Amino acid sequence: MEARIRDDGPGIDTDRVDSIFEPFVDGSGPDGAGLGLSICRQVIDRMGGRIWAENNKGRGATFAFDLIAPRAAVEVEVQSNVSDLSGLDLKSAPHILIVDDNATNRVVAQALCEMFGCSSELAEDGLEALQAVQESRYDLVLMDIKMPRMDGVQATQAIRALPGAVGRVPIVALTANADPEDAKHYLSIGMAAVVEKPIKPERLRMAMNAAISAAHEDAQDQDQSGRAVA
Repeated sequence: MEARIRDDGPGIDTDRVDSIFEPFVDGSGPDGAGLGLSICRQVIDRMGGRIWAENNKGRGATFAFDLIAPRAAVEVEVQSNVSDLSGLDLKSAPHILIVDDNATNRVVAQALCEMFGCSSELAEDGLEALQAVQESRYDLVLMDIKMPRMDGVQATQAIRALPGAVGRVPIVALTANADPEDAKHYLSIGMAAVVEKPIKPERLRMAMNAAISAAHEDAQDQDQSGRAVA
């Protein structure tokens, strides 16, 4: 692979084109430390590549590097309390509560829900969400984590403490905190899945679908258990 970065600055003195990659050679004015290009060369050298600079015709300079690297195969671990997030389609136009203190995030989530065929309502923090689930029925809650007054973790714990079906409403975390330990904690307090921001529509759709499907299965199992006892 090869990458080139071109600028329109004053260019590089001809006698400094090679030495500019040496440590403490200042090529960016009096405020530069003279280490940036040296570090770049060390990184590229360790990867078996080349890095160089050349003056452009007229004005500016081009900095470039090339290297040979194998194609990476990256496996993404999905954090979820439900086993299957693929091959599912949202059914029966579920009603969603979107909880986020950021207005832009609420608009994005609501637009995605509309695209999925869902109706939705909005809440700006955990306290509003806690009140909303007690006043209206929702098939799913999309819960931001970091919010004022009551955050997503506190809101989830409060909802799970409510009696009856309202305390079992599936909750999917929407968060920029992708740390695996944080995700495990969110699942341990009763969230069904964790979706990372910025939101990928397909990932959100599958997580929502799986969470709703799992909740329906749990409700059916409880009904059957109740009938068996009766």
